[in-house]
Amino acid sequence: MVDLTTEQQVPFTFVVRDGRGRPAAIDGAPTAVSSDETVVTVEPLTSSDNISWAGTVVSVAPGSARVAVTADSDITPEGVNDVVGMLDCNVTLDPRTGARISDLQAGAPTDKPV
Repeated sequence: MVDLTTEQQVPFTFVVRDGRGRPAAIDGAPTAVSSDETVVTVEPLTSSDNISWAGTVVSVAPGSARVAVTADSDITPEGVNDVVGMLDCNVTLDPRTGARISDLQAGAPTDKPV
């Protein structure tokens, strides 16, 4: 579970590992989706080595959502073996967003009409 406010985002990494804890190859790029995009969105995943994938969860509004990252760990062309990683997100209203501060600025004085 990750807690964040409406003014925050959180980076994450996704790696598939074998039964001995070693990074394992996947077939293609993983996909990341939010269960509720009115609460959080997920920026596209990137990788420099096709083993470790990085992404960012971006808050939208207060609420709870789950981010799911899915990858095909069967590297043969004909097979599919989906592995899924989950990240639960709880977004609260940032106090700075809820605060209201007035700002009144005077302009330059001018003559009244005659």
